[in-house]
Amino acid sequence: MGILDKIVSQLSAMLSHHYKVLICIEIFPVTEFSEDNKLFSRFIEKFKKRLRTRFGLSRVGYVWVREHGKSEAQHYHLVLFLDGNKVNLHHNIFKIAEEMWTARNQPRPAFPSSRSYYNLIRGQCAFVDGAIYHLSYMAKVHTKENKPLTTNRYGGSTIEAWPGPN
Repeated sequence: MGILDKIVSQLSAMLSHHYKVLICIEIFPVTEFSEDNKLFSRFIEKFKKRLRTRFGLSRVGYVWVREHGKSEAQHYHLVLFLDGNKVNLHHNIFKIAEEMWTARNQPRPAFPSSRSYYNLIRGQCAFVDGAIYHLSYMAKVHTKENKPLTTNRYGGSTIEAWPGPN
């Protein structure tokens, strides 16, 4: 499964479970290059736990990608898919992410220059398609190959779509 497939599958799965889905997009710079993704993986696990506890979420969908361009260190793009009935203000999510990331002695997270969140409602195809188009940026190949062969370029949640009533 490629990056774009992962994004679409996790967004679709969340929309099958929740009528509203809040999408939050952030960029996490790191202070120095690492050959693995342990720092970010640990952050994601603790971040998901904090979001579940704080907002009473039953599931947290996400996809992250590792990029390494001209700078010395890599950075990570993260997209979150959250139950929009329980979380409807992206500012709260960004504030928690910033607090937790900078507590790891990392630079302050940034936002994409164009748009950092979407509030989607199941069935509004044009808005969903627009969000997917925006998120397709994460699937670009350029800047993802500058890593050790054994290091993942991306990762994400494994939420399954709701199968519906029998």
